[in-house]
Amino acid sequence: MSDWNSWLLIIAVVALAVGPVMMFKPSGGQRKLAKLRGIANRAGLRVRLASGNNKALAGTALYAMPWVHKPLRSLQWALVRKDYVHEIHLNDVWSWENSTQVPDAVKALLAEEIPALPVSVMGVSAGAEGLGVNWSERGSEVELQAIMAWLTEMQNKLNDKLAA
Repeated sequence: MSDWNSWLLIIAVVALAVGPVMMFKPSGGQRKLAKLRGIANRAGLRVRLASGNNKALAGTALYAMPWVHKPLRSLQWALVRKDYVHEIHLNDVWSWENSTQVPDAVKALLAEEIPALPVSVMGVSAGAEGLGVNWSERGSEVELQAIMAWLTEMQNKLNDKLAA
């Protein structure tokens, strides 16, 4: 009987020592987020969690590409994907938020290009941080690569439109 008790005591001690250490190990989802954010950071994007000001963007992260073209630094607008269609929205579901005067050329370009974004993108904005998207981060690395390519292409197209 004492051998049995000794084994139970050893198992209990090991469980008490290993259990708390295992709690510090990141989950699969946390490792995926760290990998996606690391890829974005290495590509030059700034990643931060969305602020609590807009409930539609809750649970998203802003992936912002700093401005490459200096004339674009004055742009200040935001679009948020709504879950309902309205005639005043851009492309039926994109609502203008916190925006001053947006040039018609920018509106037209966004109307053309925004459908290329994945449905996991809940917002698009231009401001001091650069051109960014609010992404749910539920997609894959391939989706992140597509978002980064879209941001680069959009900055170049915005510069071309506004320089003309």
